[in-house]
Amino acid sequence: MADYASVLTAQTARLSAEITAVNLQSQRLVASAGLIDAVGGGWNSRSLRGPNDGVKESLSSTVHVR
Repeated sequence: MADYASVLTAQTARLSAEITAVNLQSQRLVASAGLIDAVGGGWNSRSLRGPNDGVKESLSSTVHVR
């Protein structure tokens, strides 16, 4: 059985790795937005879609949704 200090050390290392991953993902998203802006692209709030947008429309084409 692992001692308490070993468990805490492992949890600390895991959380540190997760924080690093989140920071890298954030930097990647900011860089992607900068690239899109740099090449003259852009978007507005109307063009952004959520994860469930379009689901009802695609279902309604195959199943009658009321």
